[in-house]
Amino acid sequence: MYRTRVVLLGAVAVVLVLLLGCGGASLGPPGSDVQQGTMDRLPVKPVNAGDLRWLDISEFPYAESFRTGFDYSNADSYASVAWNDSALTLSGTLTAVRLKPNFAYQMKLVGKANITSARTPPSAKTNPEGWASWQLGNNGRWWCATCGWNVADSDLASHLRRGHYVIGYLLFDFFVTDAGGNAVKPFALKSTYHVLWRADQRTRGANDSPILWQDLSRGNWGYGLDPAQPGPRVGVYAEWEPSRPKPGKVRLPAGIYPVWFNLTEESFHDNLGNTVPYGGFWAQVLEGGVTFRDTDNARLIAADMNRPRTFRGAP
Repeated sequence: MYRTRVVLLGAVAVVLVLLLGCGGASLGPPGSDVQQGTMDRLPVKPVNAGDLRWLDISEFPYAESFRTGFDYSNADSYASVAWNDSALTLSGTLTAVRLKPNFAYQMKLVGKANITSARTPPSAKTNPEGWASWQLGNNGRWWCATCGWNVADSDLASHLRRGHYVIGYLLFDFFVTDAGGNAVKPFALKSTYHVLWRADQRTRGANDSPILWQDLSRGNWGYGLDPAQPGPRVGVYAEWEPSRPKPGKVRLPAGIYPVWFNLTEESFHDNLGNTVPYGGFWAQVLEGGVTFRDTDNARLIAADMNRPRTFRGAP
């Protein structure tokens, strides 16, 4: 099976429309998918430096030199995604290189276009981006860009009647980097989540993801420590999105999905009511356009399977 590959890039800029972990998704800057060949530069993702998190998953602060020197636009810090062009559900592998060490990132699909109805999606033929955005929200969450916050199903129609710009997004997985800021994460879109938690913050619910336990090691990257020093064992898990399909039961309708693949820093609610220095505020940091076909048990189409797509990003 042919696979598609994209490198997700981000850069610090002055404008913020963020993907709130407890909040939701932003629209992101204009951009386009590349169907074949390579892309030398993906669209820059706006990030407000004040919303970046500078603590690892154990709440331990990074060194000042790291806080002032690290930038997602650096050539040696990136994430790449390889995925199946056509499959029963979106699946593939994410590879992170030299991101923040011992750090949790949300993996999201974000709609590229606004929706116009609370009950039915736009036409998949005439408005494929709007159709895909609606399907994401129907299985995940709604984000009102006009209001700058999430919208519940019960309030969706009201926002649309007032002409608000609403998109859908779906938090479907997460990963935690190692001491070097690296991670290799196989994924398959089967679940829908609300936000991430540490195991010591909240009791895991029956429908939440399994707890990912990590033994921390702190070295030169991020902390300026040499030799490396051991840290605590920390557990991270994802909270199920209430009223949505149970874990493992998410099945997107068959169709082609032109969407954003987005990575968002997990802030563990540090800046909601109990402001923690350097705690962050769910900044979206890396993003790339992807297109995939969810076959939903339908027969794979040979024409698409014989048209591999290759993306490459560089700052």
